[in-house]
Amino acid sequence: ASLATTFNNPVTANNTVVVAISSWRNTATCPMTGGNVVDSKGNTYTQVTEVTSTTGCVSIWYGRAVTGGSSFSVTVTTPSSTLYSMTVGIHEYRGIISVSPVDKFVSATGSSNLPNSGNMASTANANDLIFGAFTQMSGASVVGTPGANFSLRTDQPTGAVAEALYTED
Repeated sequence: ASLATTFNNPVTANNTVVVAISSWRNTATCPMTGGNVVDSKGNTYTQVTEVTSTTGCVSIWYGRAVTGGSSFSVTVTTPSSTLYSMTVGIHEYRGIISVSPVDKFVSATGSSNLPNSGNMASTANANDLIFGAFTQMSGASVVGTPGANFSLRTDQPTGAVAEALYTED
């Protein structure tokens, strides 16, 4: 199964694209295990992490130093033909180092109305991007609130789209 998402504005060449995916699962593995992310410009994407709970998962991918342009779409494909419920958030960042752009990441699962992945270790560079994504699968009404000094970028509650997805940077 696949889902494509298109940027509203042209993507600038050599920027970094970060993709967050929230998906419901009815199997023992996350729908993105063995899946892939591609875009309409032929850029390569690398998976940073995949966090799986009993009913869903979130995965984060990035494309570095992308070939930009207009009509820039990102397609997420699961390894199964079964259509999983997915929500995809795409984000463009400039000024991120193009060689080994990920120096640290943390992840966690839990059952709280105040999600927290834990304390992030110090980053290696003063201008590093700190990016977070979370979902909730309970069907309850959850308000996405960014942490201190962060901005909410994706705010897709359950029911508004296929699966809840919140991102912040």
